[in-house]
Amino acid sequence: MSDASSASLQQLRAEWRERLRSACDDATTQARDLGLADLRALRDTIDEALARLDDELPAPGPVEAQGPVTAEKQAAYVEAALRYNALQVRRQAVQHELRRRALGPAEGGNAVAVPEPTRRYARLAWTVMGKPDVETPDDVYRAVAERAEEDVHLTTVERWLRDENPHHPDASDGQWAVLRRAVLLASADDSGR
Repeated sequence: MSDASSASLQQLRAEWRERLRSACDDATTQARDLGLADLRALRDTIDEALARLDDELPAPGPVEAQGPVTAEKQAAYVEAALRYNALQVRRQAVQHELRRRALGPAEGGNAVAVPEPTRRYARLAWTVMGKPDVETPDDVYRAVAERAEEDVHLTTVERWLRDENPHHPDASDGQWAVLRRAVLLASADDSGR
């Protein structure tokens, strides 16, 4: 691959990531401002738009079997893929907000003392869990370590979010759903203050 095409590809990837990041930020802001019924309606609308876009995307299979693709058709596929991915990111942000609201505020009668580092890292973790490029618990620990104000290793972040978090069960095998719930409860918990 030539240097010019490699630079062009890098530029396109950077633009793609920026558009997805922007879509995620916009969706998160919009989801926070909507009521529960509006969030559900938005999720259904996004699902309908995703179904319509499915028809515009190329059929899976070897390119050789489908024949040559014109530059215009390829550009249309790329644009449809961008819209599809942006809609998926919006849906993920809406689902994230619906889950957060479903868990609700922590009950006062079941107050659990959450250490301050756990609460601080949990707030950062909750923010990064809504990003499209964070897909596993290890990604969460790495992203929190990068965004933390102090210089901290990702194993330290993992210790505070898993071992020192009273909302995280001992045996979870690093499951995303368990970590997400524990992070949400620790970040929302004000009883330790």
